[in-house]
Amino acid sequence: MSKIWYCPSCGYEVESRGRCHSCGGKLVASRLAQLETGEEDDEVGYRLGDWEDWERGRLIGALNDLEILHRFEDDDLVVAAEDEARVDDLVGDIVSTATASEGGEGGSPGTGRAAGSDHASTTTGSPDASDEPGEEVASSIRLLADAARRLRDDPTDMQADADVAEASTAVFFSDGFAGADEETWAAVGRVTRRLLSFLGAEEAMEDSIRSEASVLAKLLLPFVGGGGPEAGADESEQTVYELPEWLPEQRAQLGVLLEAAGIVYEWEHDDLVVPSDREQEVEELFSKVGRPLDDEGDDDGGEARYRAIAELFAASGRLASDPGDEQRAAAVVTWAHEAEGPPPLGMDEVHWLRIMSRAKALSQAIEGGLHADLIGEEASALHGLLRTVV
Repeated sequence: MSKIWYCPSCGYEVESRGRCHSCGGKLVASRLAQLETGEEDDEVGYRLGDWEDWERGRLIGALNDLEILHRFEDDDLVVAAEDEARVDDLVGDIVSTATASEGGEGGSPGTGRAAGSDHASTTTGSPDASDEPGEEVASSIRLLADAARRLRDDPTDMQADADVAEASTAVFFSDGFAGADEETWAAVGRVTRRLLSFLGAEEAMEDSIRSEASVLAKLLLPFVGGGGPEAGADESEQTVYELPEWLPEQRAQLGVLLEAAGIVYEWEHDDLVVPSDREQEVEELFSKVGRPLDDEGDDDGGEARYRAIAELFAASGRLASDPGDEQRAAAVVTWAHEAEGPPPLGMDEVHWLRIMSRAKALSQAIEGGLHADLIGEEASALHGLLRTVV
């Protein structure tokens, strides 16, 4: 599969880095490889010849955000047949936005849909363009919050899974929402993407789904209504933690953990206020969230985690060069176990999920006694993924 870069403003993809020939902006590297050519019956095409640049840019950005493999054949977008429903929703939303922005009179992009190489023209359905954009986003947020709560309670809920996918489209396309500051809105997008990646993983990831769904539900609570945290203890019995460097999703996750532990708390801007007699429990919960590193307060857990990742990188490289060495294989299994956990601060969540999936596959190959050639291939693949983060 070929590596691709794209321009989010002008809406085209190329197989080389650089700048957009039209707007001069720097091309964005996609996390996805290009969709390989397959059987005609396994692919669906969309004719985008009449689309505006910004419409193509929005679509390409959404395809990459949702990790939908695709390729372009001139002005035709081609995706796998299994992704047709999701792409229909994306195309429909963009058509609706374009129509609404032009007063609902014509001007909709050409969205003829074609299967295989026949390119039989049909019209893709779209949501009702008469809805106000703000209400559409509000409706999607309510659906997303409800789905997150259901996945928090039951991470195997398939309808909630589908609702997250449906609601995420409007959330990703929106630049913001009334009452949400820019930082919080960005956090909603990050957590939603993480949740989607766990929902779409091949292996069961129920604990990760429940955790991300809990954080997302907490982040969205102020926008859909619901009680806030209980008031803190008497001022003489309070402890205040100044946490200006924490991200909104980290605060939300800490809130989930505090509530699960029955610890009363409140936020005063960037300060967390808790009862003084629960200090030790609160500080133990900090490490579960993944406290940002600072110059004076990092605990050994953060350093140990980064060291484990670096050691896994080195161990997988050594094993790739000699996959029959049992000591090298054992070292990989050990460091893979040490590196397990949520993405380190600042690391791309989807890329980290791929690293952990590859590390798990390599450990299983070693423990299952698979052929050295297969172990070598897995070790080389893991080493390559880790190279970008070590």
